Amino acid sequence: MVQKHSLHWTKRLPLAFVLPGMLAVIAAVTCAHWAVGVAVQQRERAVARDIVRPVTSMLDSLLARGAQALPLVGEPCDQALPRLRAVSLSLPYVRAVVLVKGGRLYCSSTHGLIEKPLAAYLKPSTQAQQLGLLPQTPYRANVPVLVMFDRSGDGNGLLYLIDQVYLANMLSQGSLGRSSQSSLAVEGSGVITEANGFEPLSSSASLGALGTGVQSPSWPLTVITMANPSWVLGTTVGFDLVALLLSMAVLVAGWQFQGVAQRCRLVRAAARALRRNEFYLVYQPVIDIASRQWVGVEALLRWDHPRWGRQGPAAFMEVIENSALIGPVSLFVLRTALTEVTSIGAPASWHVAVNVAPRHVHQENFAAEMVSELAAIPARPQVVLEIIERGQLRSNESVCKAFSTLRANGVKFAIDDFGSEHSNVDLLRRLRFDFVKIDRQFVASGAQQDIQLVRGIASFARHLDTEVIAEGVETDAHHGALARAGVRLGQGYLYQRPSRIAELARLWSSSNKKPPPAVHPPVSPVGDAAMLVA
Repeated sequence: MVQKHSLHWTKRLPLAFVLPGMLAVIAAVTCAHWAVGVAVQQRERAVARDIVRPVTSMLDSLLARGAQALPLVGEPCDQALPRLRAVSLSLPYVRAVVLVKGGRLYCSSTHGLIEKPLAAYLKPSTQAQQLGLLPQTPYRANVPVLVMFDRSGDGNGLLYLIDQVYLANMLSQGSLGRSSQSSLAVEGSGVITEANGFEPLSSSASLGALGTGVQSPSWPLTVITMANPSWVLGTTVGFDLVALLLSMAVLVAGWQFQGVAQRCRLVRAAARALRRNEFYLVYQPVIDIASRQWVGVEALLRWDHPRWGRQGPAAFMEVIENSALIGPVSLFVLRTALTEVTSIGAPASWHVAVNVAPRHVHQENFAAEMVSELAAIPARPQVVLEIIERGQLRSNESVCKAFSTLRANGVKFAIDDFGSEHSNVDLLRRLRFDFVKIDRQFVASGAQQDIQLVRGIASFARHLDTEVIAEGVETDAHHGALARAGVRLGQGYLYQRPSRIAELARLWSSSNKKPPPAVHPPVSPVGDAAMLVA
């Protein structure tokens, strides 16, 4: 019994790739999301760095240029106010400059004489420079402000008030349009956003929730940038698509590689099978439909695989036909078929057909190898070489020369599955095939249209002096329809299933006690029928 599984390795490859494929896709998407996180963080850090530089530069410049007002600290407000206002007007982004003495604000460039404690603006500290963020001032409600105190002595110095609107403008200009949002934070004070908002901030622990921060190298402030969700979503989708495409490309490449590797393993196994005699032949008779006498046999290649058991040609021949092993395998079939059929005393009127693939026919030494095998068995039945996958056969000069050489040595040729999708009338005309094998689908259907087509093929073949063989004859109805259609030869399960040579000899002996009369195709005196090696 021929097994129907196991050597179809390439057909099992998709299933073998399902789980690894799913894992590869999951891993690719996971890596893509990680890459998105890295890309987003890098972008946020780059934007924050681009903002923190001008903010730091502004504060450094403010400190340097405002130092000219330090000598005014301690002077009466009415004397210092004109020069204080002149200094304030020369400082960009500054709302007001205030003189501080003894921890109290007493003179403002905008309000003149005032009286407020420094503690109302900043926490007590001994640092030379001090920063803070306020949601509002006593003189301007609900308008956040950045305050900077430049200490010149104990409780003395200059207090600068920078309006939040200027800071928001710097934040929005550095945020690359709508792709991100930025904030400025002073630890222990609060956060100012580019939307003119203020939020209290008690510690640096909550800064991470606002995005990626970059701290000023010289001031206790941090610029935090968070990418907009729409930009992150678009980036994620883009990375996911790239990851999926790459993972699919890797899977397809892996699948192709595995397929090639499996085919190479199959070819190596077939080469070992030739050396170990694992290949063997079975034979199916070709019958004269009118008399039901045997006129030849069709040889079918089988593989007795040590692991997978007996295998039909569908499991391995496609790979072998497209490899360099097709020549040795075809020669093995020819040699074995002639030897075994001759050994049972088959009559000279019989024919033995051997499948040959176009790849083998196109080889330069094809005809010479075949002639050598034929010469080894002089007393042999008629040999018919049946061309499979004829759509790949080229009727060029070398092929025509090979056909002529083999015809000179008594070989005939058959074209397989005529009427199917690869039918080529021009090829039939150019290479003068001796036999046409009608595809089994036309015999099996039993439809009137197919029977008419079979009759037409038979009539067409007679005009070309070509014999017709019908494959797949399985019922008496098939037999009768073919006889009425003018088809002379047939083969199929109705007459006999494929069997080993010993069983073939017994069946022939019991069904054909006397040698059948010779049945010749009209075009040639050398024999009649066809044989398939599949």
